[in-house]
Amino acid sequence: MRPGHLSATVQLGEAVHDSAYTRHSPVDRGAAKLDFVDGQQRVHEVKSSSRPAPGDRAQAMHYCHQLHRLGVEAQGAILHYPATRRTERLPYAEEAPPRRKPTSRPC
Repeated sequence: MRPGHLSATVQLGEAVHDSAYTRHSPVDRGAAKLDFVDGQQRVHEVKSSSRPAPGDRAQAMHYCHQLHRLGVEAQGAILHYPATRRTERLPYAEEAPPRRKPTSRPC
């Protein structure tokens, strides 16, 4: 079961996706449901809102990261906003976690 799958916002988003992008099948990862991944390894997410939100970008980058962990070299994401007929392209580069500098502690 996906968290929030019963939420009205999620149901609206699924309805927008189903009516706007009928040629593509969703990728179900259990806890996450990607709208679709194209042949160039880009994650596509269809959003019901009319403008981008920080959470949209974070969700897309999270999906790219999850795909990388599975061995799929995701190139980035494309967010679709059908209400305004806009798209936002987001490149993805897997980054190494920042290294912490060693600290000296008094004994």
